[in-house]
Amino acid sequence: MGSFVVPQVLYVAAELGLADELQSGPKSAAELAGPMKLHSPSLHRLMRTLASLGILAEREAQRFELTPLGEALKSGTSNSARSTLRAFGSLHFRRAWDHFKYSLQTGKTGMEKEWGVPLFDYLAERPEEAPFSARQWLAFTAMRLEP
Repeated sequence: MGSFVVPQVLYVAAELGLADELQSGPKSAAELAGPMKLHSPSLHRLMRTLASLGILAEREAQRFELTPLGEALKSGTSNSARSTLRAFGSLHFRRAWDHFKYSLQTGKTGMEKEWGVPLFDYLAERPEEAPFSARQWLAFTAMRLEP
């Protein structure tokens, strides 16, 4: 029943840009918390959780570095999963999935049930989210098209 936790942890790591902060080498939560405006002990717990998932590796002095899997969370790379995680972890997606049973019963999308419009209409009505989501969709589609 707690299966929602891992996607939320990955979403938050992607949203924070944690992999980008670690691309120059291992850092501790204490080193990152100030510049990232985060609570250091809470960030440390997030980083340890990400290490347990194979995204980060913990080194001496409570410093963490990216693993090869964690490299996929960096932005600006051709195989980045960051934008996909940010899309599927966003409020409009999460709330739409609450209506999955409705979709099966009616053939309509959860977006229509929750937000009253299909996904792309929702994004067109919210220009502040549309460019962000367009990049996410392009990255997601590109990953799906590759063999």
